[in-house]
Amino acid sequence: MRAEEYDKNLVISSELPDEDIVWFDVKNEIFDIYGLYNPRTEKTFHRVPKEVCDKCNEGVGALQTHTAGGRVRFKTNSPFICLKVKYWLFHMPHMAISGSSGFDLFTQKNGEYRYVKSIMPKVDDQYGYERKIDTDNEMRDYIINFPLYNNVEELYLGFKKGSIVDHGDKYKIDKPVVFYGSSITQGGCASRPSTAYQGFISHRFDADFINLGFSGSAMGEPAMAEYISTLNMSAFVYDYDFNSPSDEHYEKTHEPFFKIVRTAQPDLPIIIVTRPYPCNLKRIEIARRTYENAVANGDKNVVFVDGRTLFEGDFFDCCTVDGGHPTDLGFYRMGKVIGDALEKFLK
Repeated sequence: MRAEEYDKNLVISSELPDEDIVWFDVKNEIFDIYGLYNPRTEKTFHRVPKEVCDKCNEGVGALQTHTAGGRVRFKTNSPFICLKVKYWLFHMPHMAISGSSGFDLFTQKNGEYRYVKSIMPKVDDQYGYERKIDTDNEMRDYIINFPLYNNVEELYLGFKKGSIVDHGDKYKIDKPVVFYGSSITQGGCASRPSTAYQGFISHRFDADFINLGFSGSAMGEPAMAEYISTLNMSAFVYDYDFNSPSDEHYEKTHEPFFKIVRTAQPDLPIIIVTRPYPCNLKRIEIARRTYENAVANGDKNVVFVDGRTLFEGDFFDCCTVDGGHPTDLGFYRMGKVIGDALEKFLK
């Protein structure tokens, strides 16, 4: 259907000079939104139900409005794509705002993803911005990745009047891989949203995913485990080593968290991961014990990934920004190792 025929009453104020732009709220039914909680019906974009946040530490409630893992997918032959976003710009000293607060655009064909453009704010775009990206007149499948460390209050997409806009292709693996963990899981400090390690895994397997990374706030609470256990997922990856306040807390919560998910979904592939660097030997053994106990009980769908293997290779010292949070190189290597662990379950 032509862009202007979807909603003739939709008018979005814009500073872009092109008068032939037809604007849409991304909550419009022609767009497919992934990785966010009930995005069409909830007032704001977020990742976890409020009742779950209320049972976890305050950081989960604050960070769950950050849109890590959110994506919108569609098809169009418009020669340009416009983006208008309303939010409060989030700055961090060790992370590029192209990753924390920007979007990036991909095309996809036959399971092969190609980067098109980053869509990012200027340093003083405090409450939102508009951008226009020239593409071509070919009908293509597009994916826009949401910011990793920013709330998104409103998001509109614009297309040339007369162009076609329709639903995007579906993921080959449509049941999402769910990731739970720390700031590293959330995506700090990727240079753009798609270079958090889940992006590499998603592109490798053409798989949907949900990012439940909560910077400094992944404490392994039972309420979070219970929520995750209800999700219809293809696999579960969890790593909250960095955020556990003590070894004792980690030991007290790690295996019970696993058991809550495993009891609800006996055949679900679960990947247990420990922090990449710097390692904590005691916590590696705690996580390994959860794995070994599961195997001893006959579990054939659990894998243990020792975090010391995640950055292995040349330029090991270039895998973090600050000694902890990965660069794009670090995330690529994490995606490779964890992706290898997932491969037998996702092929």
